Amino acid sequence: MKILAVDDDAFILELLGLFTAKVGFPNVTKAASGPEALALLNDSSNGYDCMLLDISMPEMDGIELCGRIRAMPAYSKTPIIMLTAMREKSYVDGAFKAGATDYLTKPLDVTELGARLRVIAELVAARRSVQALTHDAVTLVSNTPAIPLEREIPIEGVPGLIEYTALGNYILQLSDSGLGTAQVVAAKINDIEEIYEKASPAEFQQLIVTIATALSAVFREFEGALAYSGNGVFLVMFYKESMEPSAGLERTLQLLIDKKGLTYVDGTQLEAIVTIGNPIRPNPGKARRDQQDL
Repeated sequence: MKILAVDDDAFILELLGLFTAKVGFPNVTKAASGPEALALLNDSSNGYDCMLLDISMPEMDGIELCGRIRAMPAYSKTPIIMLTAMREKSYVDGAFKAGATDYLTKPLDVTELGARLRVIAELVAARRSVQALTHDAVTLVSNTPAIPLEREIPIEGVPGLIEYTALGNYILQLSDSGLGTAQVVAAKINDIEEIYEKASPAEFQQLIVTIATALSAVFREFEGALAYSGNGVFLVMFYKESMEPSAGLERTLQLLIDKKGLTYVDGTQLEAIVTIGNPIRPNPGKARRDQQDL
């Protein structure tokens, strides 16, 4: 896995090279600033599988750099880990909204860094596998590749939507105080296997985008962040003092979906009914313990 590390502190950059090599990832290119990193990324002869970004840097901070990287088609989905001393919720929120995949605070723990990089390596390998599957896939409409049902589908331009891995990491990074009013719900498309079998790849992807857009609209007032995990399941984290009943959310969501009038290529109605589970309060402490047990 080829890594780009960006930090204005030469000592930290040297440590990063040593740490990543120690945990099995020795291929690291170093940049001392955002502009230097962008120059490397714009060089088509380079290609990076993962990026480690500091936040507090002159000229261009790491959050701005993350956003600039996400705007580059070649790196719109490349895993980005923020490595920073900034622990405040505003920085965590800003980083994930800019497109960060994960967030680690300094001083760095070698074991934890290694665990996060191994997760990233598995993610990179899985994406390569999907690309290999979809490259030769038979398509039915608009040359849209068939993505396996259990996989995430790339979705662009939906407010509040981030990658599934990033959403899990975002919840883990928030302190108990930051999660005080947070709730998490799951939204599941009913009869997803039947829809997947009947729909063309383009129709199925349009369905997922439609539901993601509707979920974004429903939860916008609650500062919601959402992700698609595959198998017709979305997760949404939002902030609200009182627990939000799922029945009202379901009705509002279904109205938005029905207004789209989705159809199959043969003109028949694509009826998508979404069930929203009861909200829960996330427990990052338990999630961390479970993650360590794994």
